[in-house]
Amino acid sequence: MKEELIKVLQIEKRFESHAVLKGVSFSLNKHENLVVIGKSGSGKSVLLKIIIGLIAPDKGSVEVLGKDICRLKELDLRQLRKKIGYLFQDGALFDSMTVRQNLEFPLKRQVQRKTDEEIEELVHQSLKKVGLSNAIDKMPDQLSGGMKKRVALARALMLEPEIILFDEPTTGLDPVTSKEINRLIIESRDKLGISGIVVTHDMYCVKTVGDRLVALNEGTITEVGGMSELNAREEKWLREFFE
Repeated sequence: MKEELIKVLQIEKRFESHAVLKGVSFSLNKHENLVVIGKSGSGKSVLLKIIIGLIAPDKGSVEVLGKDICRLKELDLRQLRKKIGYLFQDGALFDSMTVRQNLEFPLKRQVQRKTDEEIEELVHQSLKKVGLSNAIDKMPDQLSGGMKKRVALARALMLEPEIILFDEPTTGLDPVTSKEINRLIIESRDKLGISGIVVTHDMYCVKTVGDRLVALNEGTITEVGGMSELNAREEKWLREFFE
């Protein structure tokens, strides 16, 4: 039996009169990349923010690593977030900090801090994993879009998470850089044992990194399955993704 790291059950979310999520349910298994596809504005990013506890659902529950995040106190939620990396769509690097300082930041906020030597070693290790050791003292405005995404991924790896949430990891990138990001997502799973939820509408990313797919349409889950299963579906909006 597969170990479920995340269980989303009947999540509903409304912003004023607009219902974004309408009873969404799915799970993430250990050592898999689950890809969530859907049109822009379908609620994909909102779903990630609910999973990480940045937004509270109106109804339903989200269990992450055995804990219901909707019922956790703030301190317990912070502890749980140490095990979850989050790659924001734009990278979300701190503009006033160097690459080194961006990577040091999550470690220096911990109650049980590592030594400066341990932090330095982890920074170098994380940058080496994403192929950017020579960018350690650069500022974010000196980096290309693809480099920012890789630095953001290196930062997400600093706390050695069990799960990483990827929000549109290849959006706005050229084909070569997109392939590099996809490779890093796969290596995170295969070499580091990290499970991931990847929100995207980039079908090359879907086909490359996805073990299972969740199709989100108008706030509901249309289908969960493998690439071939969703490719065989007849819904017009879903066919447009595969054509």
